[in-house]
Amino acid sequence: MAYASNLSRPINQRLVAEQYNVSIETLEKHMSPDYKADPKYRFYDGNHMESHLYDGVEPSDFYDKLENVLSTQSSAFKVNVALGYELVSKTDPDDTRYFYPNLANTCVFNKPVAINSKADIRKKVISDIRSMELADKLNYPSSGYKLKEITAFKIFIYHRDHALGDSEAVVPEIIRENKHVINFPKTNNKCVFHCIAWHTLQSYKKDPRRIHAQVKEAFKRYCSFKGVKYSLSLFRSFKPIDLLQLDEVEDCFQLGINVYKMDVVSGNVECIRRSDKGYEAMDILSYENHALYIKNIDMLQSKYQCPKCEMIFASAEKLKTHKKNQCELVNIKSIPAEPTIYKPAQNTIRSLLTKYSIKDADQYIDHFIVYDFEAILKPTVTQHGENTVFTNEHIPVSIQQYNVNKYKSLLQKIITAHGLTGMEIPGVNLGKTYKMSDVESWIGEGKYVSFFDFYSSLGFDKQKSDYGKLKQQLDQVPVFGFNSGRYDINLIKNDLIAVIGTDNIKSVIQNPSYMCIATSDIKMLDTSNYVPATISLFPYEYITAFNVLNQTTIPSFDSKLRGTSITGDDYERVKFVWDYYEMKSIKDLLIWYNNLDVVPFIKAIKAQRELFKRFDLDMFADGVSLPGLSEKVMYQTCFQ
Repeated sequence: MAYASNLSRPINQRLVAEQYNVSIETLEKHMSPDYKADPKYRFYDGNHMESHLYDGVEPSDFYDKLENVLSTQSSAFKVNVALGYELVSKTDPDDTRYFYPNLANTCVFNKPVAINSKADIRKKVISDIRSMELADKLNYPSSGYKLKEITAFKIFIYHRDHALGDSEAVVPEIIRENKHVINFPKTNNKCVFHCIAWHTLQSYKKDPRRIHAQVKEAFKRYCSFKGVKYSLSLFRSFKPIDLLQLDEVEDCFQLGINVYKMDVVSGNVECIRRSDKGYEAMDILSYENHALYIKNIDMLQSKYQCPKCEMIFASAEKLKTHKKNQCELVNIKSIPAEPTIYKPAQNTIRSLLTKYSIKDADQYIDHFIVYDFEAILKPTVTQHGENTVFTNEHIPVSIQQYNVNKYKSLLQKIITAHGLTGMEIPGVNLGKTYKMSDVESWIGEGKYVSFFDFYSSLGFDKQKSDYGKLKQQLDQVPVFGFNSGRYDINLIKNDLIAVIGTDNIKSVIQNPSYMCIATSDIKMLDTSNYVPATISLFPYEYITAFNVLNQTTIPSFDSKLRGTSITGDDYERVKFVWDYYEMKSIKDLLIWYNNLDVVPFIKAIKAQRELFKRFDLDMFADGVSLPGLSEKVMYQTCFQ
């Protein structure tokens, strides 16, 4: 609590602004006689709980308001969020029902979430809510209703007393006698500074009861960091440090402070605060608001955990062997406690556009590539087994190919909401989070030519964040061939694998056909999985060498393999094409045939996509075959 007798004086305004961590401009605005509180916001304050109600706000704006409310808390707390929403009947648009934000039936979390550090706000609350389908958290009176809109959010904050510094706490014997824990007696509310002094000292021959000089030096350093003048009376009357204040302590001493608690009955040790900062780690045991120093957390927990895959081992030797030879990240599969209804995966881009309230773009990927290979049939007589003879070898002779600023606003909004770390941006400080303002300044300085020049330089696990999920969709260009799963890919697969490698490749094979080959950069699809195949006329068996392409007469269209020839009408059609396009050689016929497979191909793909857009499906992203897309249409009908 801050008291000032005259707030018209600038010096008093500065004191109040510093006390409540607000700007002078904000304070002056609230002091103005013309100021009116936001009608969409209501605040309720109680002895042990406070709530913040936002009514009539967009879901995308709510996340900023939620982070602002949680970031202003000065002590550890628990939080839950209740939703206010309106339902509408599926059969009668005039039949609506409204549900007010209430923890009894509209809460987001099953139980309040404990916040023990500033990092927990994003990690445990905001990121979790963003990843949820909020519509699944709502109560419906019957299956005849669907969600119309979420209109209100109410944030419930429960105050907790978890300050470390109670030197009067009685530490039980199971902790007091543990050789992996150091208990500092008579700390006078400064047990955290005793832990820091002992950790910094790094001299285990020193008696823990005789480090008062080091504790005082640590306290002076903290005062200097806070901009407070040190005095002996301040040192003696210092109050315990709350868990949420440990973020400041970490930055002051360049230490990552992890806090644990122990069940004195079972002896189980659980982490209640884990630092996400890249400083040297220091472990503290909290018991009855008293901090004790942990010398070796693995020995205290009697377990050895792999930091990569989180497997637990009974000895340090087994952990060492595992990390050296066998450690692999594994996916842990969970089985739902209650039966659930299967739903196909939602389109990634569509869900992100909805999540960030982007309305100036759709989920359909506009960029794609089409191609078609032709081959010469080099004569060869090769025995393959007892009954098979290879008569020709297919050698690639020609290829025709025809070749996103669209999602820039979504990419920028994700960066603004979550930020990017130094692990994702090359050549920057690792310990900082960067926002769009930083990106724009880099572009202004000439470090990057444009936003997409910056975008192309990023590197990180593409499954871990919303930005990564979108980047994966945009980087993976759809590449279409016609009947390519049976012919073109088999024709070039040796060269293809040599270029793209085998480490980052996934394929879907159906009988002898490749339905899909995907890497992080391309997704090769076959349109014959969406529509039936038909082909034009071409003298496949006549072209047995490259020099045949230079012949200046219409070739024979006979097939020795099938024992067939083209009809007279078909041959007249070939002669018409030869004359109409003024062809000089078989090479011109080959180019025409290649273009015939590719240029109209694009029009056909666009027409086919329009069909599936009627069902809000993207042919490039929602399925690799007609049955896959049909299944999603079926489930759409089922759930509507």
